[in-house]
Amino acid sequence: MICLQTIARNFLISSLEVLCVKVGLKEDVAGATFMAFGSSISVMLISFITIYHGGDYIDLGIGSVVGAGFFCSLIIPAVCAMVSAKPIEIRRDIFVRDLVFYLLCLVGLIIFIADKTLYAMEGLYLLVVYIGYIIYIVLVPKVQKTFRSRQAGNDAVNNASLLTSAFEEEEDAAYAPIDDLPDVNPDIAVEEAVNPAEAPAPARGSVMKTVTEPIAKGYNMVFVAPVEWLFNHLIPKCSIGTRFEYLFPITMVESLLFIFLITFVTSAVCQRWQKLLEGVGFSANIGTVIGMLLVAFVLCMPDMKYDLEMTRKGHGYAAVNNAFSSQVMVMSLGFGLPVMIYGFATHEGLAVPSYKLVIQSVIMLSCAVIVFILMSLVPSIISKDKNCKLDDLRGKILGGITFILIIVFFVLSLKKQL
Repeated sequence: MICLQTIARNFLISSLEVLCVKVGLKEDVAGATFMAFGSSISVMLISFITIYHGGDYIDLGIGSVVGAGFFCSLIIPAVCAMVSAKPIEIRRDIFVRDLVFYLLCLVGLIIFIADKTLYAMEGLYLLVVYIGYIIYIVLVPKVQKTFRSRQAGNDAVNNASLLTSAFEEEEDAAYAPIDDLPDVNPDIAVEEAVNPAEAPAPARGSVMKTVTEPIAKGYNMVFVAPVEWLFNHLIPKCSIGTRFEYLFPITMVESLLFIFLITFVTSAVCQRWQKLLEGVGFSANIGTVIGMLLVAFVLCMPDMKYDLEMTRKGHGYAAVNNAFSSQVMVMSLGFGLPVMIYGFATHEGLAVPSYKLVIQSVIMLSCAVIVFILMSLVPSIISKDKNCKLDDLRGKILGGITFILIIVFFVLSLKKQL
């Protein structure tokens, strides 16, 4: 986990940022493509490896994809809301866009797995969803810009154009790298009260920070620092504006090779555990359980750390946006692409051994996402606010619901073992 976190954040993401600058990609497009790829590469590799091996191992890959959905689209936003100094405000149109495309993937997966088999055209559907997602991100700003240019003589529209431009800048910032985001003082952020005479409230998490800071320092010194030292001597570190910026292709290739190696070893170990557990009486469902509760947790922890850093800097909206954009890629490209390749290469469907448990888990994930929408989107529509708010209370509710659903999934999986 520490190795993946170090490679992905310190090397792969930096090299991808340089690549995006070289090819002139806007930050929102880069965030939904290359940055999302860097965040979710480990889960996607697990999916590719397990589908290639076939058999009961397919459940391990599907479980990892669904588990990553629980972790990144529910747990991470909930935790970010709880540690944020103020309610997280997400642009409503961006929030709806990401959730709609994510739900399209989830609903498609439920329908496709219902017949126990995944076919090439079903994988193609998931791939088309991702292509549509990218096209939407690229084309909508251009359509808005064209509309504004045609209405240039209208003062009211010009004023609206200025407002829209400001929102576009915010959308770009939503996918900006953490190093490019300015710090926001949480004590100042909390002082945003309607009545200026009100005394500023203390930032949430200050007591927790006092308790956990020594532990975090010790953890970094014992575990993180040696790993960073090792990879700093194995992979050239490049970033935008540095003297080694030109080495980004080497950094990218080396990072991908190390991530593939670590993910391959992780997959092999988990597959071995699956076989051992099946040998002592557990059914094939155990692969889905390992994928959801263990593999996804380990592989998504780097995303959790990264998004918490963004939230503490006062950019929780960017953390939530990054979490959802990466999951759209995992579900559509990371799972749909290998299914499509397998189907076209073998001219056969991909059998899903524990399809009932997978369907139940995807349905629970979809229901939790819908609850997330109802908690955040509906209040903003009623109040005619352009932003969806995710505060501490909503974060606790979302986290509680997710925790309950994971327990229900675990109980269902045990029931199917009997």
